[in-house]
Amino acid sequence: MVKLLLRAVLAFSALPASAAEPRWLRAASPDFEIFSSASESDTRRTLQQFDRAKGFLEHDMRRGVRRQPGPVRVVLFGSNKEYNEYRFKTFTVAYSAHITGRDYVVLGGAADDVFSTAVHEYIHLLMQDAGPRLPPWFSEGIAELYSTLKPAGDKAVVGAPPPARVQALGREKWVPLSEILSADHDSPYYNQTAMAGSLYNQGWALVHMLEFNPRYGPRFAQFMEIVEQGTPSRKAFEIVYGKPLETIERDLKAYLRRGYFATRMAFAQPQSANAAAVEPASMFDVNLALLDLASRLGKTAETRAGLERLMRENPRRPEPHVTLGYLLVRNNREEEAFHSFETAVNLGSRDAQMLWDYGRLAAATEPVQAMRVLKLLLADQPSRADARLELAEIQMSRGGATDAVVTLEPVQEVAPGDAHRLYQILTIAHLELGNRRIALGHARRWFKSAQDHSQRTNASRILHSLEDAGK
Repeated sequence: MVKLLLRAVLAFSALPASAAEPRWLRAASPDFEIFSSASESDTRRTLQQFDRAKGFLEHDMRRGVRRQPGPVRVVLFGSNKEYNEYRFKTFTVAYSAHITGRDYVVLGGAADDVFSTAVHEYIHLLMQDAGPRLPPWFSEGIAELYSTLKPAGDKAVVGAPPPARVQALGREKWVPLSEILSADHDSPYYNQTAMAGSLYNQGWALVHMLEFNPRYGPRFAQFMEIVEQGTPSRKAFEIVYGKPLETIERDLKAYLRRGYFATRMAFAQPQSANAAAVEPASMFDVNLALLDLASRLGKTAETRAGLERLMRENPRRPEPHVTLGYLLVRNNREEEAFHSFETAVNLGSRDAQMLWDYGRLAAATEPVQAMRVLKLLLADQPSRADARLELAEIQMSRGGATDAVVTLEPVQEVAPGDAHRLYQILTIAHLELGNRRIALGHARRWFKSAQDHSQRTNASRILHSLEDAGK
């Protein structure tokens, strides 16, 4: 009997340590890549939910949804114990982050309430191009509104009131809308737990009214557009609705007293998640993703040690060098970061976000390398006008007027905020090449597209000089 027990103990102790570790799975669609330590069914269901959410948001929101540069990476933990090691805040059940040039959504489980929070965070990712200009009440309100979407066959329903929000609005003291609308990202109404509830609750209620109330809904898209452009909220209400804030506030209180909240149904059929394969995940990819999350939490030493281990075990893989480069940039060690990025490029990385970030960071101190990586980026994405502008500016700084003109030749359209850069470069480049007539045409466009006094002054000086010379 003793011998049998001894054999059992020895056999148990001989099991590999990895036997107790979570089993990681991978599932993917064109818009999402999930690494999951949850069950296969939860993994597939989570991918389906995200795919439906993306389809619904693209159809329903129309404006404000940016195109992702690549699939969003979702990390789904199968237990609180696993999630706690990577939890961003003690009370969060899900969060989003932009790490090493990639968008992440991290879930502490697969429950419905967790997914609602995850959709809230995902909407922030979709709208992050406008994020710096969006006031917190609006960005949080619209994220909370759309986080309530529920699948219904090939459609989804949005607009159901979160019970906790409605209860809080009936229980807590009302904060004047003037304070809610003027709160910025440094305001206690955004950062302090005791006060932030008012911004989230009233922000959700106001967005719901603007979206669903028949008197406000038809002009909500216009309101959203000018708020995204940076128009202050109070002024936006006056421009779009012709109402002072006091009237908006009275209407909102009446809307809440009514106690009825409309919902809407829209198409949300996932493109491919219904048939998505759930397969064992590559532990290299899983470990790299977990190190991304660790770096986001400020675990610098732990992250670097993990990356160096991956480099030793996988010396031909460029990804750990990319992650290390971003880690070093965050710690203000740019020279070392450039070395890591260069190593990644030499190992074959053509990660578009890394090439873009590396090219811009290196422009001032390593212009030759910056031009090299921007050209690699344009080889894969020739329509990137922003990358052509960046490359042309570096070329001009090194006396390459002809190269700059060639670089910008394919550009047909740029973002409104970049038009003055395009025409400034072309004006100066053609001046240096002796093409004064062409330079004059670009100078006129430069002056017309200038966005502030300084730009107009510079453009005007060149323009008048060219016009005077042509008399």
